[in-house]
Amino acid sequence: PLNREGIRLAELGIGETFGEEALISGAARNATVTMLTDGVLMRLAKDDFNTLLNEPMLQWVDHEEGLQIVAKGGMWLDVRLPSEYEHWHLEPSLNVPLYFIRLKIKTLDPAIRYVAVCDNGRRSSAAAYILSERGFDTHVLRGGIAAILDISERRVAEAHQRVLLYELQHRVKNIITTIGALASRSTAIVAPSPVRPRAISASRIA
Repeated sequence: PLNREGIRLAELGIGETFGEEALISGAARNATVTMLTDGVLMRLAKDDFNTLLNEPMLQWVDHEEGLQIVAKGGMWLDVRLPSEYEHWHLEPSLNVPLYFIRLKIKTLDPAIRYVAVCDNGRRSSAAAYILSERGFDTHVLRGGIAAILDISERRVAEAHQRVLLYELQHRVKNIITTIGALASRSTAIVAPSPVRPRAISASRIA
């Protein structure tokens, strides 16, 4: 729970890093770091971080590749806020918000392959970096949930269009059949009866 001292998210040791979340997601730092003992802090510029550490460690996958990983025993790791997660999420998935990832890292199973996911890929890439740095086999869903929903909406729209096209073709076929039947009936009504000359001649004689 929140208190005057705040929440202790992690206690870092020698050689460990912090600030990756802000560098990768582009968001402001949401935590305060305090040194418990004297020491030396090393700083890495953002461009150097992306070139040397971030890009080589991230494994990006699309939705279909993510589904294959999950089908083989993996799991979606949703790092959005609980309110976002409750609104819509993938199954099977585990919700660990990014700001709690260091605190909850011991609850994750290193034997499971995780596919980190968020709304657009920023927070999930930060989470994947932190986990990969600690030996987890973690992938990142490219484009996040926004890409999945966009694909789903397109598929629904395409299916709807196919249904409308089928109905239109069916109606046109019925209309053509109806017109053909009406045309045949009109021809039968208008056509004159055959004349029998002998019957007419006999009638005249009578």
